[in-house]
Amino acid sequence: MTTPQYYSLTLVFLIIIIIIELRRTEADEPSDNINNCDTTVIASCGNYTLPIEFPFWMTSEGNNTRCGYRGFEIKCNNQKQPLLNLPESGDFVVNGIENDEQTILINDQEKCLPRRIMLNRGFSLADSPFQLADGFSYQNYSFYSCPYDPTSPLMIECLGSTRNNLSYSVLAVLSSQVTRQRLLNNSSSCHFITSALAPVPFYVRYEVFWMSYDVDIRLRWNEPDCTSCIQSGGRCGLLPNSNDDHAACYDLPRQGQGLSRKARFGLTVGVGIPGVIGIIGLICLLQRRKMRRDQRQQSSRTQTEFSIMIVPPPPAVLMGLDGPSIERYPKTEVGEDGQLPRPNDTICSICLCEYRPKEVLRTITECQHYFHVDCIDGWLKMNATCPLCRKLPARSNSNYDSSLPFSPSSS
Repeated sequence: MTTPQYYSLTLVFLIIIIIIELRRTEADEPSDNINNCDTTVIASCGNYTLPIEFPFWMTSEGNNTRCGYRGFEIKCNNQKQPLLNLPESGDFVVNGIENDEQTILINDQEKCLPRRIMLNRGFSLADSPFQLADGFSYQNYSFYSCPYDPTSPLMIECLGSTRNNLSYSVLAVLSSQVTRQRLLNNSSSCHFITSALAPVPFYVRYEVFWMSYDVDIRLRWNEPDCTSCIQSGGRCGLLPNSNDDHAACYDLPRQGQGLSRKARFGLTVGVGIPGVIGIIGLICLLQRRKMRRDQRQQSSRTQTEFSIMIVPPPPAVLMGLDGPSIERYPKTEVGEDGQLPRPNDTICSICLCEYRPKEVLRTITECQHYFHVDCIDGWLKMNATCPLCRKLPARSNSNYDSSLPFSPSSS
């Protein structure tokens, strides 16, 4: 290919690129709304205001279903509270929405979540787009009616009654045989009401009594996933002219927005085309001179080697032990006689329950402290130390002795 032909093909290619860029500029002009919906709405329910962004939407705003995702409808109740409906659990007041983390905070409308859990016999997220957020799990509680004691910190304040000369209070205790038996032994006048699963934070899962019942329930959603769009400064919304629930990212910010896109495009074309033509001509001239010089003499080429330094990644920090490491610690079943290696060490320091025959214990061999298997396994997954002496368990692959002197059999 001769130099003039190369020059002509380059100009044609440049013109095609300019035409494509011009059409994309006209199509990419940012829109003021998406699907004729405001992407950010300040939901006003009386004096309570809540920023509502996609995928959530207010059902009172024209009932345009393309303004949000199914299952993310927000409405106001008679008490002027923003509500979210969970198909299997009912309406809950919305106390906060964190779109960048895709989480939402909800609670009972009457600020008595234990009553809601007790009457519904649990909490269900079935048929909803939500799941419990990280840091929350389900805990099984048993509800008891006990004699009224206004000084007791264990009673649930929003439950119970002092009417008609019938004074009683309601307690919620972990639904295990040991904890229920301890409660009945301490107060024979307590009566069982029901058991139910309640969503609680991890930090209260080892509490025998449910006392942190005023904490909001944190839920998360996976679809639609708008985290990357929000972090990039864009706005999420449903695809226009489509019946599918597919989200897209709109109005991403662009660098250097002092001039409009069309003005920047015109400036680029006016300066860029002459500049490109001049550069191409200069390249051709230099190339011809180089070819002539190469014919007269041979040029030597030098190669420069660059060393690539590979920086190892920083070591990972382990906050707890993994499953195989935990399983290396011996498990032992308490015998029928209930004999323990330490006669005074009869209570699990994690759940505060006495060791019973046939219960399975796990021993930390470095300090010989033992606990219920379920209790110590949950602890070691989050903390790589003994809960009593805070010694750091070994992370080696060595095998441990899987028997204890007080147990007739090992699991």
